[in-house]
Amino acid sequence: MQQSLYNQKYYQGYVKINAGSAIEKAKTGVDCQPGGIVQATGTHFLNCLNLGASIRDFQNWNINNSQPKGNNSYFSGCAFEADGNYSGSMASDFQCMVRLSKVDGVRFIGCSFVNSAAASTQNERKFGIYATSAGFNVTGSCNGNTYPCNSYTNGGFMGFDRGILVGNTVGLRTFGVSNADFKDNVVGIEAANVTSAFIVNSNFEVGCSLPFTVPQPQSVKANRGIMLYRCTGYKVEANHFDLQPGGGTTDPLGILVNASGHNPNEVYRNYLDGLEIGNLSNGLNKNPTNPLVGLQYLCNQNTNNSIHDFAVPQEKGAGGGIRGRQGSPSQAAGNTFSVDPQPSLSTFFHINNGQAPFTYYCSGSSCPTDYTTTTVTPNTFTGNNLCPSKLPSDKDEGKLSGTERQQFQQDFGNTGLDGETRSYAGDMLIRDYLLADNTDMAGVRGLLTQQGDLVSRFKVVDTWLEEGNTTAAQTALSDIPTQFTLAGDSLTEYNHFNSLKTLQIGAMQNGTSDEVLVANNQASLVLMAEAGDYYASAQAKALLNKVNGFTYTPEVFLPEGVGGSQLIIAPPVANLGNLAEAATVEALPNPAKQRTVFHYQLPKGEEQGRITVLDLNGREVARFGLSANRGAVEWDTKHLAEGIYIYSLASDRALVEAKRLVITH
Repeated sequence: MQQSLYNQKYYQGYVKINAGSAIEKAKTGVDCQPGGIVQATGTHFLNCLNLGASIRDFQNWNINNSQPKGNNSYFSGCAFEADGNYSGSMASDFQCMVRLSKVDGVRFIGCSFVNSAAASTQNERKFGIYATSAGFNVTGSCNGNTYPCNSYTNGGFMGFDRGILVGNTVGLRTFGVSNADFKDNVVGIEAANVTSAFIVNSNFEVGCSLPFTVPQPQSVKANRGIMLYRCTGYKVEANHFDLQPGGGTTDPLGILVNASGHNPNEVYRNYLDGLEIGNLSNGLNKNPTNPLVGLQYLCNQNTNNSIHDFAVPQEKGAGGGIRGRQGSPSQAAGNTFSVDPQPSLSTFFHINNGQAPFTYYCSGSSCPTDYTTTTVTPNTFTGNNLCPSKLPSDKDEGKLSGTERQQFQQDFGNTGLDGETRSYAGDMLIRDYLLADNTDMAGVRGLLTQQGDLVSRFKVVDTWLEEGNTTAAQTALSDIPTQFTLAGDSLTEYNHFNSLKTLQIGAMQNGTSDEVLVANNQASLVLMAEAGDYYASAQAKALLNKVNGFTYTPEVFLPEGVGGSQLIIAPPVANLGNLAEAATVEALPNPAKQRTVFHYQLPKGEEQGRITVLDLNGREVARFGLSANRGAVEWDTKHLAEGIYIYSLASDRALVEAKRLVITH
């Protein structure tokens, strides 16, 4: 079925809501069954018990060329609101204002989302827009008829746990936010595993008025403007961040980028004022084999931030940090810095880096004066950066003009240009193809294939699944081991992805819903989700959040105190029982083909313990009793199926966190 007009009529479920209408105290204001269309103008969705609107599980197609295209649903000048007259329970009844799942192209033009209903914690106020594997666009309402628009009445999100929450379980559907205001939210926008997100020209008052708890004890209670987890190819530009007035805010920070991976990315030309931390990097945001490729902070303006303008803290485990050069020998990074508010305390840094050292290229007064001297090296030169806007002509959705598209195509095909320029051009084209009226999935696959990295090939598989072509998806999945030399972490990454996509391909072939998929594979999905920051782990977390409720949100690491006076401290390791520092276990080799050896040590004074091995369904496949404080146990793995297994060590006084063992033959 396509959402197509025939004789000026839609021949599927269609509702048009005219200006001045109100939908009040419904359980769900509008529920679009697969294929249904809602077009609402000037409508007030007030105090709906569960949801203001729900649009789900439908891919629209162009009837003329069989290409995917955006949904015909839109909301223009609408208000989604819960106030003091809300009659249900925020904690148990309310879900969100708008729920989107496996659709794309839904538009919100000059809409407001407000939750001021009585609640004991900010978490109870849930979400403005909650999207799972869904594409949508939020923008202001243009004040006039000019194109491109030069004056807007902004949309807005106020009073939520997350103003916008996006998590992709499959596919490459993306979203855009422009000319929107975010106030009184724990997090303005949180996105997980989204390609080519577009967040521009928006205002974030960082902070929330109510106290709040967090879904996971290891997460820091930090207010954030934008949080991007396992996202890449994003454009975050020309946004304004400042502190919400009135107090009650915990550890306000502007932009958190977490685990954007090996590819070039940048946070560009944003304005950050009066926060504790302007920009925070967590996880791996660079290419470990080529540290000169990765996340850059360019042309951001910092004023009155109280602790750090930029922070790249030391974290648990190895592997993290940002690009080894911020800026380049030919062009300065172009950031400006806050004035140290309390110079006598020695707690303030323009740049606080606890990861691998990097060089910061700057010019004259744009150089940092407060920085971690052992890990940041300013390189002063005369190559100034004028910081021009990089926004495309279409500042609402990010679509390119014909001239811009042609230029980026030339840049991407020019092998004489540096890799980052070509990668940036590819990211701009991917976004344009995804946002086109007729989504150019073939063009997206071509660009991803040319980018040549492992995660880009994962995304190729996901494009086929988004189109419902399970045969092509399975072929692309099976081809990956023939195209890459997989070993160590890359093999683990692929094995997780292969496991998840095998489940999703089977579910799609059998017409199985996400709810049934999770119910039948709960243990496996939990292990994938908790395996780390892998591509498939982020997708598994989003899938579990969709079905089981919002449980997984990325752990946040903040810099440790300097001189004992800093207010924000990295969180403790999650409690895993009686964790004994001296108790260790490691399987070598890993991956294992014929055999592996568990090298272990029990806590001092203990001689008895056990090593247990489980498969991804939680079934015990091996158990080894231990009768010495330390030693080694050999395990023959030839008879076991290839895949991922989980092993752990336990004794009377210790439980060592479960680790992954990959078996191949």
